[in-house]
Amino acid sequence: MNLPEGYTVWDVVNHLETREDIILYLEAASEEDAGDGSIIRMAIKDVARAQNMSALAQHLGMSRAGLYKALSPNGNPSFATIMRLTRALGMQVILRPMPSDQPHPEETPEPAETETRSPTPSVG
Repeated sequence: MNLPEGYTVWDVVNHLETREDIILYLEAASEEDAGDGSIIRMAIKDVARAQNMSALAQHLGMSRAGLYKALSPNGNPSFATIMRLTRALGMQVILRPMPSDQPHPEETPEPAETETRSPTPSVG
């Protein structure tokens, strides 16, 4: 990538320096995730990169490439992999109720169905 002189590529990994940085980053990713896991998965990947991806992969009994693949946008890591990875990062997954200002999926109204009718033939 060719950047104009004086510019550098910004990478969040360079800013995840303390445990508090990591906690705040993962909390923000969890809050912003739409429910498909894509944002939190990428945040976990960023934290893993900041904490030495190769060492984490070895600790998990995976290859570095396998861990990158699992955490890639097209990856689909098992829940067990996520649990082992978060523990290896010194974290734990905690489930808590959503804030009351966000509707529970069962309380979200479904879109109204639109009725499609065939044109009535004219009698002539």
